[in-house]
Amino acid sequence: MRPRQFTLCSVKATSTASLLLRHGNSEQFEVSLVDTILQHLAQERLKDTEVFSTVKVGDQDDSVV
Repeated sequence: MRPRQFTLCSVKATSTASLLLRHGNSEQFEVSLVDTILQHLAQERLKDTEVFSTVKVGDQDDSVV
């Protein structure tokens, strides 16, 4: 069984290109993706707020897709 601190319970996109992550141990973090989106052409689509807002927790509760 995976420790709760490594289990993602929820992820929410913000209007400022950040992700709000909540883990199984109730810890919450905000991760800004602004620099990543601006520096990497492969992330170009994430500039579209409709695309960015489709973020969700992955199948194994340990990733973001």
